[in-house]
Amino acid sequence: MKTFMFVFAVILVIGLTPRMHAQENHSIDLTFEVDVSQAPLDIEAASDLELDDGGTGALAPGIPIAAVPDGADAWLQNGLGGTGTNAYQPNLEGQPASFDVSGAAGASVVVSFALPYALYPENNQTGVVHVDYNGTSACWVDANSGTANYFNPKQGTTITLGTDPGTPVHFNLGGVFTVDPSAGADVYMGVAIVTVAYAVNQ
Repeated sequence: MKTFMFVFAVILVIGLTPRMHAQENHSIDLTFEVDVSQAPLDIEAASDLELDDGGTGALAPGIPIAAVPDGADAWLQNGLGGTGTNAYQPNLEGQPASFDVSGAAGASVVVSFALPYALYPENNQTGVVHVDYNGTSACWVDANSGTANYFNPKQGTTITLGTDPGTPVHFNLGGVFTVDPSAGADVYMGVAIVTVAYAVNQ
């Protein structure tokens, strides 16, 4: 009988122990602090594309005119020897669209475009100006060498930002323009959208 009572007492104590501990708990706050000192990814210093044939009549209906940017906010005048690109008009006035990309030093950045393929008259004239793009329609400039690196904006491009976050990568955007035979005298307009994003798994 004494043995049974002892065992029962032990079971009773074990059964009460969790209840006694469950009533006592403690908590503390842990603050997460992350210091990000790099420059955020940004598009800066954007300017619009303007194209004029300088009175030469080059922008005549039905004739494709390749406006090739030179990487320094002007239209290329001296040609691209050995590239095999389409002929372009060397007497164009105005300037390519341009923008700068800045961000974390040494980061890989994907630059993509939503491009207009037709420009419409500002003052309700008829007709359109058709736009296409090829491998010399856009370029970015290496900040160290000053070299223009050409690409087709329809495919976009991936660049590596320099080691100096204060020196952005400069871009120019042009295109191949064809005036529709039904287009009247007017200013024809469209909108391109540029998107930049850090490359995944860089």
